[in-house]
Amino acid sequence: MSIHTEHFDYICSLGCSAQLGEYFKTLQYSPINTAVAGIPAHSEGIQNWASQLDGTTGEYSDFFSGNHPGRVLLVYLSGFDDASEYADSSELDVFCAALERQYPGLDFRVLLLSPSSGPRPSHQRLTRISLPAGANHRNYILRHVEKVIENQPAMVKALAGKRGPVDKGEYNATKVRLARPQDMPADTSAEFVINRRGIDFEFYGRLRGAGAPLVVFGQSAITRPASKPPVFHRWSWIDDLPYSCMVLNDPTLYLSDEMEGGWFQGTEDHFYMETAAQLIREIADANDIAPRKILFFGSSAGGFTSMQMATMVKGSHALVQIPQVDMSDYHVAAAVDHLLTHCYGGKDLQEAKRLYPDRWSVIETFRKYRHIPNIWYLQNSHDANHLKRHFSKFVSGVSDLMIETPQLRDSQVLTEFYSLNHPVRGGHTVLGKDDTLRFIDRAIARFIEGAA
Repeated sequence: MSIHTEHFDYICSLGCSAQLGEYFKTLQYSPINTAVAGIPAHSEGIQNWASQLDGTTGEYSDFFSGNHPGRVLLVYLSGFDDASEYADSSELDVFCAALERQYPGLDFRVLLLSPSSGPRPSHQRLTRISLPAGANHRNYILRHVEKVIENQPAMVKALAGKRGPVDKGEYNATKVRLARPQDMPADTSAEFVINRRGIDFEFYGRLRGAGAPLVVFGQSAITRPASKPPVFHRWSWIDDLPYSCMVLNDPTLYLSDEMEGGWFQGTEDHFYMETAAQLIREIADANDIAPRKILFFGSSAGGFTSMQMATMVKGSHALVQIPQVDMSDYHVAAAVDHLLTHCYGGKDLQEAKRLYPDRWSVIETFRKYRHIPNIWYLQNSHDANHLKRHFSKFVSGVSDLMIETPQLRDSQVLTEFYSLNHPVRGGHTVLGKDDTLRFIDRAIARFIEGAA
């Protein structure tokens, strides 16, 4: 079983990792609510800590009190700056044996994060994960911690208030299958399903009535296996907005259980993005909502699809946070591989881009449709990855298109920076609910009400 999917009652870290230490200090979830960050992850530090567990007095002798029968502890060993320092396998086995003697009623796992040249421990409770050569070890370790925590339901619930959840409350919406887009009732919050070409397109939504703008929420990546589609990010925000709303689920995620993001790619013979955009247009038309009164909003993967769909629904607008702009340059290689495998028949990346350039790139979509919608692009200044791979391509790509095609110069394209640095996600972090709702109001005031 993968550590990502195991249950843990307590999680802590040992070693010189200041970043992990600060993160675990913010958890306040279990009796172990601070990291022991003063112990090197090499042999001398481990030996000292093991001797303290055996009963000698010391700074860390009260690290964990009581037996806690039936509970499971995960100990992260090593970290960022000290990732090249590690004990040999015999010393790690001694460390685990000391934990067993000190806490006989506690089940535990020790996870060593170290370079590929590190030891191969033999103790059954010790797992070693090799840090990939040439990778950013800090990002790799933080993402590992985040995925483990996100698969601990009790921990996620306890941390919800501190981490600023996207949604609050239990999702138990009524599911309504619509034969036609015009059958969607007004003033009814529900999960709606419309089938096109054998594919169910699902969205959570509510129509506010004549005159209200329509806000379409895109879907960010989900976390498997804790989440499974349909997933409607920000569904609980609808009642806080005076606008008609649709919250999209991406049917691409049904193509494989290993896909965490689909970017509405669909398959080679059915581009789900175009179908979803057409359905949104039809629902809007049936309720007298002109394209100029539609705002697409999304973050990360949802930002990518929001800009794509706003281009396809000509006259509409997009508000996006830290979006991808060029999927071929997405930093999670596995996600790109999943798209190639499950959406594009196993083609290599260059071939898929050659055949379907607009599916992979927002800039190429602008070029294909000879249209750039009004866009308000919010970029976290701490997200160096997206600054380099996506924001810079957006700015240069839009500039080039406006130089090449003068009629595109009338589009309003705003870029704005904000500054948030999450202890685990780093800079790839979105604004909180209140700030985001204010930006939605501002985008509607500028793009929709200002153009009335």
